[in-house]
Amino acid sequence: MLGYNLMNNEEYEKFTKFLASGYKELITHRPEKPLEHFIYQLLSKVPEEMREKDELISEFYKEYEKIDLKKV
Repeated sequence: MLGYNLMNNEEYEKFTKFLASGYKELITHRPEKPLEHFIYQLLSKVPEEMREKDELISEFYKEYEKIDLKKV
């Protein structure tokens, strides 16, 4: 995996758990809009202080929350 070379083992395990929890959420809740729900799950698990440090992610999250979250 290309991304694996850029992460240490601890980061890789956290990332894998992060994705697995989002996937499990899709399977157990079967949302009407799975992609939007998955994106929200991933974004909501990023700590707020980390989101605020990255302007691009922060803006995306705010817009997503304002527009797309209503449909999830």
